[in-house]
Amino acid sequence: KLKDDWETKLTAQLKPEARPIQLEYAISVIRDAWAKDRMLLADVGNFMSRTRAYYDTCQPDSFIIVEAFSALGTVFPTSLGVQLALPRRQVVCLNGDGAFFFNMAEMETSVRENLPVKVFIFDDMGYGSVATRQKKAYAGRIIGTEFKNPNFANVAREFGVYGEQIADPHELPGAVRRAFAHDGPTVLDILTSRE
Repeated sequence: KLKDDWETKLTAQLKPEARPIQLEYAISVIRDAWAKDRMLLADVGNFMSRTRAYYDTCQPDSFIIVEAFSALGTVFPTSLGVQLALPRRQVVCLNGDGAFFFNMAEMETSVRENLPVKVFIFDDMGYGSVATRQKKAYAGRIIGTEFKNPNFANVAREFGVYGEQIADPHELPGAVRRAFAHDGPTVLDILTSRE
């Protein structure tokens, strides 16, 4: 009963029509498409609180986060190592755009070593969690947290990785299914809201 009530509450918060794409909606679409035996790794960022709420643990040792260590950008290369160690499991890597910038060159490694990690980037054009903290601590003043990103899907394709950029929430479910169906490394650049 409690779990059903929690699911009902979470579902009621989804805004599948929102543009930019709502983080909660994006996470729920990914969650509904991944394999039951997947290994989920999540980096630091605004999306983490939503990921914890919408993630349903199906088995032990299937969810790795770095939030407590604040090791921004480490999850993508860590995902590659996990995929090497667990070649038969689906490895899902959740990143904010700021975190992905730190190690995106590792896309070359994913292609060279044929590591089919599925990377989902929640792209809010900046360091969203830092902006949120600044807003609270400094009476709404924000500095140095917004930037113009490249199209990460285009960058991925230059490395030979399957990539798509998604701005339309109606296109998200199909793009996520294509990402999971692809037998090689994948990057989905999802343009999301910051809030």
